[in-house]
Amino acid sequence: YEHASGREAVLEMVYSIIKKFQPKAVGNLAETFILPLVLRLSNELDNQVHAMVAKVIKILLGRIKKYSSTNVLQNILQYGLSWYAGGNPNLWSAAAQ
Repeated sequence: YEHASGREAVLEMVYSIIKKFQPKAVGNLAETFILPLVLRLSNELDNQVHAMVAKVIKILLGRIKKYSSTNVLQNILQYGLSWYAGGNPNLWSAAAQ
């Protein structure tokens, strides 16, 4: 979304989905959510939206850690490690996030 208010509205919806959906459903969708969220976190210029992205990632990881199999967490960690180990400096920021 072009405007920060639009990105923030979408993040509020994603936050609500993560909080209200059954833990198993959140675990099944975690990898779908995490990649765009991490990329948004590393590219977001608006401080308020950046904070909201971090909040959504935090709640997502908390729900995964508490209710999902370790495979989901391992896959997410593997994404980050592969970005960091790769030769593309643009992905290093996303991996560090």
